[in-house]
Parts: sequence; C-alpha cells; structure tokens
Amino acid sequence: MSRGRIVRYLLLPVLVGLAVTVLVAFYIRVPAGQAESGPRVPVVVATRPVPAQTRLEADMLAVRQVPADLVGRGAIGRLEDAVGKVTKVPLAEGEFVLASKLARGDGTDGLAYRLPEGTRALTVAADPVIAVGGFVQPGDRVDVFIGLPGGQPGVAQPEVRLLVENVLVLAVQQQTAAEGQPAGEGLTHLTLAVSPAHAAAIVLAEQEGRLRLALRPAGDDTPAGPITARLADLAR
Repeated sequence: MSRGRIVRYLLLPVLVGLAVTVLVAFYIRVPAGQAESGPRVPVVVATRPVPAQTRLEADMLAVRQVPADLVGRGAIGRLEDAVGKVTKVPLAEGEFVLASKLARGDGTDGLAYRLPEGTRALTVAADPVIAVGGFVQPGDRVDVFIGLPGGQPGVAQPEVRLLVENVLVLAVQQQTAAEGQPAGEGLTHLTLAVSPAHAAAIVLAEQEGRLRLALRPAGDDTPAGPITARLADLAR
C-alpha cells in the first residue's frame, strides 16, 4: 500500500477523531466549570416518559438542582405544584415540567380537562320544554327523568321515573329552528357530566322513552332518592 493511501485510510481518521475529542472536551469542560460556580435552582423533571392527558403522580416526577441559566420561563420548582395536574403534551424522561405543558383547570384548555374524575361528557338534544324552557346554564345541576309508555315488559301502565339526579351541566348550545319550521321548534344541546353507567342509562332512555330535565336550586345537592309516578297513582 502506498504512503498516500496509508495516510488517507489509517492516520487521517485517527487524527480527525483526536481533534474532535479535544474540541468536545474543551467545550464540555468550560460550561461545566461555570455551572459549578453559578447559582442552581430546583426544577421538577419527569422521571419517565409521560403521555399527554395524564394526571401526574409523585412517582412520575423528581426535583433536580440545575444551573439557573438553563431554566426556561414557566419551569415548576416544587412537586406540589405539579402533582395532580394533567399534561397537555407528552413529557420525555428528564424533561423540565413547564406550567405551559399542564392544564390550567379553568376550562380554557378544552372540555376534556374540565370533566370531574370518573365522569364522561354526554350530549342530549332537547326541545325548550324538556330543557326547562332554556333556563339551564353551564354549571347548573339537573335531575333527569324518563317517561315510559305503558304496555311494555315491566311497565304495565304509563309511568315516570327519576333516572339520574344532581347531574352537572357542562355546556349548553342553542340551535335555532330551521328555515320553514314553526318558531319555538329549535333544539337545545346540553352536555352533561355523568358516570359511564348513567350515560348508558340516558342513551337507552332516549331510545325507549322521553327525557325531561328538572333544574335544581343552586347549591342543593340533597339526594331525592328513588322516585316513580304511575298513572294509577294520580287517580287516587
């Protein structure tokens, strides 16, 4: 092998690697020295990858002391300010936990972040009579009744039952009557926060009976208990 090829294939890669090693060591050593003498601040970091829309637990996080000049705006410095919050975006292992990456909990981040734990958002369509004349507002609570016609299995005569009580209203959307329809026939779409079991019951009730909502007084969370009214009872 010629001398030129020896230099090209053997010595040149060694020299380049050595030069790179020296440069890397130089650039790493200088910031490290500055970091040791500079101020450090506590920052909450993720100890493992965390998906979006995940409620943060204490074992997902840790507090690390890092150079102050590396800490970005909005970094969280205490565990108690992050635990229990819900992530809006995924977090990588070791990533700083920023306030902008967590849901604020005031409803501005979307409906999914406003739902009480264990509930689901379910939308029902109701005419003005069913929807308490349009007086229901987001944040109100309602009781949901179902009217069942008689002659069905288990329902010998017409009756009304209290299906679900003390339901939180998340949103109310008014839909005006379509062109050509009589006035007052617009629909109101109410989005309710209900458990999965109650959601299934309301969906079935929409198919088999007729829903009716009753607006609760503000601050009244007293259980009404099982309520059933039958046509025969009214004749007594």
